[in-house]
Amino acid sequence: MQCYKMAFFLSLLFCPLLASAAGVAIAGTRVIYNEQSHEADITVKNTNPHDPVLIQSWVDDLADNNKSPFIVTPPLFRLDAGDSNDLRVLLTSAQLPNDRESLFTLNIKVIPANTAPAGENILQFAIKNQLKLIYRRQDSRARRSTRRSTCAGTSVATTCRRRMPPPIM
Repeated sequence: MQCYKMAFFLSLLFCPLLASAAGVAIAGTRVIYNEQSHEADITVKNTNPHDPVLIQSWVDDLADNNKSPFIVTPPLFRLDAGDSNDLRVLLTSAQLPNDRESLFTLNIKVIPANTAPAGENILQFAIKNQLKLIYRRQDSRARRSTRRSTCAGTSVATTCRRRMPPPIM
């Protein structure tokens, strides 16, 4: 009985190592698309040493209605074992607000290869990663810096006191 308990706890100890041994690594947690750069990119790497994966990528707005002004190239591709590839995000229409940043989601779905022999039952999971895609206008940085410079306040020792306008009720 004691041997079974020890084997169970050791298997629980090594389960996370097996789960992290194979997969796809995405280089970042968000993508910032600056207006003047005309594109943004993010690197996807297959860390599995043996099996290829299929990568599908697209951009959604926050309402999830698939009406995004962005496209991702390549939208669907095979990523071999140990290889990496860059996903490029391109703007297709410029009908975005001029006075603020816009937020979208970049979806990256990882579909594993079927390596089981024919006729054998297996269970596979396709993992969908969602990253924030932030669209920044060129003039929004200038507005932010002027807002900071016009902020009234005093600095006392290591604390900062600011005069804030009264809340709107």
